[in-house]
Amino acid sequence: MKKFIIIFLIIIGLVVAYFVYNKQGSVEEAKPIPKTTVSRGNISIRMEETGEIQPKSIVEIQSRVSGRVVKLYVDENDFVRTGQLIADIEPDYNQARTIANIRNELRLSEIRLQDARINLDEGTTLFENQFISRIEFQRLNDNLETAKLDLEIAQQQFALIEDIETRDNISKVYSTTTGTVIERRIEVGEMVQSSTTTFGDGTIILRVADLTNMVVNASINEVDISKIAEKQRATIRIDAFPYDTFTGAISRINAQARTESNVKVFPIQIEIDQRDNRLRPGLSANVTIIGETRENILVIPIRAIFSDMMGNDIVYKIVNDSIGPPVHIRTGINDFQRVEILDGIEENDEIAMQEPRRN
Repeated sequence: MKKFIIIFLIIIGLVVAYFVYNKQGSVEEAKPIPKTTVSRGNISIRMEETGEIQPKSIVEIQSRVSGRVVKLYVDENDFVRTGQLIADIEPDYNQARTIANIRNELRLSEIRLQDARINLDEGTTLFENQFISRIEFQRLNDNLETAKLDLEIAQQQFALIEDIETRDNISKVYSTTTGTVIERRIEVGEMVQSSTTTFGDGTIILRVADLTNMVVNASINEVDISKIAEKQRATIRIDAFPYDTFTGAISRINAQARTESNVKVFPIQIEIDQRDNRLRPGLSANVTIIGETRENILVIPIRAIFSDMMGNDIVYKIVNDSIGPPVHIRTGINDFQRVEILDGIEENDEIAMQEPRRN
């Protein structure tokens, strides 16, 4: 008897569970289906990037001679002009001797050429009067040509040091550009290496930049590189000036990608329109690049798009207040919230925001 009671209770429990389950299912089925309507709108692609403000161009000034710095005429933040004296360098022994030898060789070459011309003029008269042989006359011609070649070589060597002004064993270094000194890398008493007589780079004395022409250097993820182009507009916000907005345009997109934090990016440069003395090299900047804009297009929320087993984009139309079969669509641009619809559904179609339940 006890066995039958247990079986009876189990059956009752199953019946109750069945009715409870069906009741919950009917409640779920009664819930309204989240949906949206295909409508027309505008989509603008915007890319948010961070970058750093830098001068558009920076000139590194180096010494043409190797030696010891005996005097510096400028410091960081000073404004210099092209041709302005910036440093005195005492050439080392080998450098000073080389410069002196080149200057002396040029003078000797000029004297030898002058002598060769005089000798040829005299030899021509002697040859015409048959006082010297043709072989001797030809030798005088050869001497003149050799003297011309020696002078040409001496002039080429002198051209390399012509702008190195050395007086009283002191070489002057002049600025090659106009701008603000943003960095001075040496002090009085330090040794510098020539930029013309070594295999490596010479010692940089100053870095000079035009601070009236500033840019933002930023990087674009490789997946977004097709969305930008040169001359594309951008808005710039600088952390140091939170209430000011600057504008600019993309002036350069590097052809070669590089890796940053295991991500492929393309360096870009954005020229700032405004000339603002507050802008300093190294300031952080937040850049919004305004990309392609399409108006009066069919759009739906990006959350209404799903994928089938083949990875194709699909949506589910609402048919008779129920979720219908999947519909394949073609999409265009998106702004990460809405997406453009190119084909597959029409304006005013109702689209489900969720996939149908799978049994």
